Amino acid sequence: MYALEGAVYVLVTNQPLSAEGAKLNSEGQGNADKDGFMLAGGGGAAAVFGPDGRQLTEPTDPLFDGLIYCDIDLDKIDYAKTLTDCVGHYSRPDLLRLVVDDQPKNYVVRVSDGPTNTPYHTGTSGETLLSAHETLDKLIAKKAKKEATS
Repeated sequence: MYALEGAVYVLVTNQPLSAEGAKLNSEGQGNADKDGFMLAGGGGAAAVFGPDGRQLTEPTDPLFDGLIYCDIDLDKIDYAKTLTDCVGHYSRPDLLRLVVDDQPKNYVVRVSDGPTNTPYHTGTSGETLLSAHETLDKLIAKKAKKEATS
């Protein structure tokens, strides 16, 4: 599927594992199912897929341990990408889009020290995110006053 989606060649590699090796790897694990899938061994499913999604190599035995190879034509990548409709009815501009900002930018921007007056959120009693929080000095004074009265 990745080969077809990206219109590229995909090399799938895998490490075969015998049933004996799987049992050795799970030794000491009390919850290992003796007849389960994880201890069955196998996994040697190496393959090469073309940009059109077709498998270019013969299927291998699950315990095959060796090299696979095939000839590839890099021009088929261009052909597959030409047939891919990247801006058609299934494109997702909400996920991927190109934005060009041609406005000049400054390297240095001055930011004021004071708080902004922008109400980011308004609560039920009309307070804003900025006005709902007190400064550290006020919080320390409030805590000291509370401790003095108790």
